[in-house]
Amino acid sequence: MYSVLYVDDEPSLLEIGKIFLERSGNFRVTTMTSAEEALAAPTLAEFDAIVSDYQMPGMDGIAFLKEIRKKYGGLPFVIFTGKGREGVVIEAINSGADFYVQKGGDPAVQFADLAHKVGLAIDRRQTQDELKAAYDKLSSSEEELRRNYEELAKSEEAFRQSEGRYRAVFENTGTATAMLEEDTTISLVNSRFVELSGFTAAEIEGKMSWHDFTLPEDIPFMDEQQRLMRTDPTKAKNRYEFRFRTKTGEIRDILLLEGTIPGTRQSVASLLDITDGKKAHDRLSESEKKFALLFKSSPVALTLVSAADGKFVDVNDAFVNHTGYTRDEVIGKKVADIGLIADPAGHDQMVAALKNRQIVSGREMLCRGKSGEIRTCRFFSSLIMMSGQPYVLTTVDEITDRVRTEKALDESNRRFAQVAESAGEWIWEVDADGRYSYSSPVVEEILGYTPEEIVGTYFYDHFEPGTKAELTKSVLAVFKEKKEVRHFFNPCLHKDGHIVMLESSGSPALADDGTLLGYRGADLDVTDRIRTEKALEESRERYRLMLMNAKDGILVNEFTKNGPGKFIEVNDTACRILEMTREELEGLSLVDLDMEETHQRAPGFVAELKKNRHAVFQIPYRPKTGTEKTLDISVSIFELEGRPTMFSIVRDITGQVAMEQSLRTSEERFRALVETSPDMVWEIDPEGKFRYISPQIEKIMGYVPEEVVGRTTLNLVAEEGRAFAIRELEKHNRFGQVNGPLEVPARHRDGHDMVIEIRSSRVTDRDGNLTGFRGVARDITDQRKAEDALERANRQLTLLGSSTRHDALNKITGILGYLRIVSMKCTDPEAKDFLLKAEASVVSLRSLVEFTRIYQDLGSQEPLWKDLDAVMPRPQVPKTIVFSSEVSGIRVYADAMLEKVFANLLDNSVRHGERVTSIRVSSRMDGTTLVVVWEDNGTGIVASDKEKIFGRGYGKNTGMGLFLIREILALTGISIRETGVPGSGARFEILVPEGKYRLAERT
Repeated sequence: MYSVLYVDDEPSLLEIGKIFLERSGNFRVTTMTSAEEALAAPTLAEFDAIVSDYQMPGMDGIAFLKEIRKKYGGLPFVIFTGKGREGVVIEAINSGADFYVQKGGDPAVQFADLAHKVGLAIDRRQTQDELKAAYDKLSSSEEELRRNYEELAKSEEAFRQSEGRYRAVFENTGTATAMLEEDTTISLVNSRFVELSGFTAAEIEGKMSWHDFTLPEDIPFMDEQQRLMRTDPTKAKNRYEFRFRTKTGEIRDILLLEGTIPGTRQSVASLLDITDGKKAHDRLSESEKKFALLFKSSPVALTLVSAADGKFVDVNDAFVNHTGYTRDEVIGKKVADIGLIADPAGHDQMVAALKNRQIVSGREMLCRGKSGEIRTCRFFSSLIMMSGQPYVLTTVDEITDRVRTEKALDESNRRFAQVAESAGEWIWEVDADGRYSYSSPVVEEILGYTPEEIVGTYFYDHFEPGTKAELTKSVLAVFKEKKEVRHFFNPCLHKDGHIVMLESSGSPALADDGTLLGYRGADLDVTDRIRTEKALEESRERYRLMLMNAKDGILVNEFTKNGPGKFIEVNDTACRILEMTREELEGLSLVDLDMEETHQRAPGFVAELKKNRHAVFQIPYRPKTGTEKTLDISVSIFELEGRPTMFSIVRDITGQVAMEQSLRTSEERFRALVETSPDMVWEIDPEGKFRYISPQIEKIMGYVPEEVVGRTTLNLVAEEGRAFAIRELEKHNRFGQVNGPLEVPARHRDGHDMVIEIRSSRVTDRDGNLTGFRGVARDITDQRKAEDALERANRQLTLLGSSTRHDALNKITGILGYLRIVSMKCTDPEAKDFLLKAEASVVSLRSLVEFTRIYQDLGSQEPLWKDLDAVMPRPQVPKTIVFSSEVSGIRVYADAMLEKVFANLLDNSVRHGERVTSIRVSSRMDGTTLVVVWEDNGTGIVASDKEKIFGRGYGKNTGMGLFLIREILALTGISIRETGVPGSGARFEILVPEGKYRLAERT
């Protein structure tokens, strides 16, 4: 029997649960009313399993589960929770619950399910414990077995390594090796012995004798040595030469090394083939004779020095002739003894190099002849072996005259390089094919390439691709005629891709017979000069076009010490404004156009021009037509060919002046309207600074307009609302969005908090560019307080309803449990019938209580666009019913509980259709209304009930299913009706108005 702890805050459920669980005979149940009480119990760890409610005062079931897992590990734990708590179930499983059982329904069924889950959890835990114990025991045995195996493996490995090392040494010793038995039989050979003898190992091992490979005249000596090796090793020779006969009959000279194997009568012999060595020795003697002859007769000075003591062994005749020393004065002495090297440090370095590399090539040092003259010599030394001794063979090349010539050439090249590098031009040289053979470093500044990158390329490789063919053809024609190149402009590509304009000049380089050797010349980067010249030309053209096509009138005239002089230039617009031709303006000055009023102001204009060199003024002007105009004139003084000149821009602002007057009148009317509005009227720039705010702000927020204008809107916003205000302003500026109205927490001047509702619109210039926002703001503080109070009341009612519903469902479950227990013990049929009726009434009551939870959530979330096909209740369709949906691609704007609509329609078909085997969902258009049709092939609905079925409480079951459907759909303006034919099946039509559905394009 298992010991189970049952924790629930509802005593009646504890009592009923204890009765049902213990009736099975498998459980002994202890009950407690809180998680805290259970955790404090000293015997908690002794229980085989725990069953816990979720919603309890203080610590809930999930927190209780986490504490159990923390303190007692895998103790079986089952959550016993109410219906509709799927989120709790998921959290419980994630927190380590073994199972969960939902409350509600038939008490006998639910407690039977609970008993089954508890039993499974306990069995699983016991199985896990047994498996762990078995695994631990197996692991212990496996560990001992593994250690024994490892020791055995180590022993075997040591043996294999020892045998392997021996075989590796025997096989790879580098010489032919054989193992000999006492009777001269060969028992083992390596691959080198096989290679030497010509026989295979199979032909030799255990079958052939040592005598088979030895010449007859050598056998007695070798047999004697074999005997001595085994009887008196001190007298035996362990190495000697003999002649070896191969399979082909060839005779090889062999050096034999032999020794016995300790503890055996066997011996091991190593055979070193010295046949080629003997031949090489003979060839070496001949080679040394030839070397001596070559050494003595060479025209180049040669020396032979002993590497052991550094003394001259021999010198040739050329050395004697170059240095003035005789052989007798040199041989047997060291270099330092005769003072041959004038650079001792260089000599020491050469000796060190020889020791490291065994060769010295082209080392230059100063040498001193017998006469004392210093000469430059180049040394080539290498280490050679003669008669087994190391010697240094040195060639001494006297290069004094050549060094002088090279120094003079280097100096000349250095001076040329200094000139080339300091010149601003790129100096170059190409061969007759146009390939660069020299480039000065300046090329890197001009084209971005280093001289090394240029040399070896052709001149035309760098031409701009668009003109490359034409330019190359021109240059090659010049090459052909061997002419000089002067001021040749050619666009080239810089290394980074931009075009550089070069001006090239060069002269041909000719051989004595007139053959073209190449060209030498220089390139100048004229890119900036050409760009400047082009820009100047373009500027002149722009000035001319601007003057002729300007929308404003432009007048250019002399400026004398007395004021404006004669006109130099006028454009067409100025002629139109003044209503005069160029011919009529010729000979006139600006003052000749003035009216009497302007004549009187002219001295002031002239004085301002002389002082500031700029003036702007407006004057009346009456053309020949007699209709007076207002002209706006902006005048500047500039130098033209060294003379002061007036540049005037003339605009006809007659219409603008009239518009400004009209605008002032409009602004006065607007101000009167704004200042009498009960709301605050405002305007801000894109940065949020006030340009204007109406006086109403003083009444609403306590500020006078002058305190606010020029400051940002954030100064009026409470701290908690500033981040939101900044985001909205950035959104308006970046995307041009004006969402409204916005509610912003604000602060009155006296410090109390307010809520301001803002409605705004964008302000743009003529080009559509954003210049700010304007709008109205009103105080909705009292309105918001009322809405908040209402929301709090609704929240409290929801909380009260949820708590009451939880308690009521627990009580109902208890009542059902008690009724079931009484019913099982009751023997009076009439009383039992009354008990069943009472149980049915309580079940109906439970359905009504559960319905209040669903109805409470109705409309609590914002409507969503839902995929109609995705909310079809396919998983819930019984296997006996064929379900088809033809509503893919349709989206409906509905409450989040839209799935409940179709789940209830399915429940209605299954419960009341009686014989339903097919359900079809389709759609059609009725004008602009989308009609979604749910139809089955059941018994249908009689005509008198078609409207009643949507009423609350109507029907055979709870009477709430179709009522709930209508309520959910009505939240977004969708309606439902029943249009089926009685006896042929039910047909529900859901009417979705325009704007509440979206149809995907059908392919």
